[in-house]
Amino acid sequence: MKEYKNLRDPIPIQDSQEFMGRWMQEWDEDPNVWQNPTETTPYARTIAEYWDEKFRQTQTRTVVDQYLELPELQGATPRFRELLESIVMSRFSQVARDRVSPIELDEFEALPLSQQVHQLEKLENLAAIVFEWMLQQNQTPIPGRVSLPMVSTKVKKKYGQAPNQ
Repeated sequence: MKEYKNLRDPIPIQDSQEFMGRWMQEWDEDPNVWQNPTETTPYARTIAEYWDEKFRQTQTRTVVDQYLELPELQGATPRFRELLESIVMSRFSQVARDRVSPIELDEFEALPLSQQVHQLEKLENLAAIVFEWMLQQNQTPIPGRVSLPMVSTKVKKKYGQAPNQ
């Protein structure tokens, strides 16, 4: 790439496209981008801004809303919510294997029960990643808790499904 000494020099389109292409690829492959929800992404907005535009501003209920309303998760900190939304959104955007889909609660509830349970397990696994990471950073995800309550097993028992081994 050509070195530019003057900030007024235009960046050639090819150099700019190569940089953006590398940045997008790196972002799409980085499983830890969720840890910085307010950091700019190569897609012109932050993860937090995208979540806000897609769900908060439209008042669309999500699986994260429903999950955090469970009695076992009452008292989760705003930072835990922010990071859980961030990991769900980033994994969805990256089309990662462990992504939760759909995110919208109405669409989720329209799934057959077995698929809802499967998606709940994925959400719970992502929540566990956030929970453990926050503890490692000396942050409090849910005051008074040293481990994440696992609710998917309780849901499976309620509906007569054996937990996956």
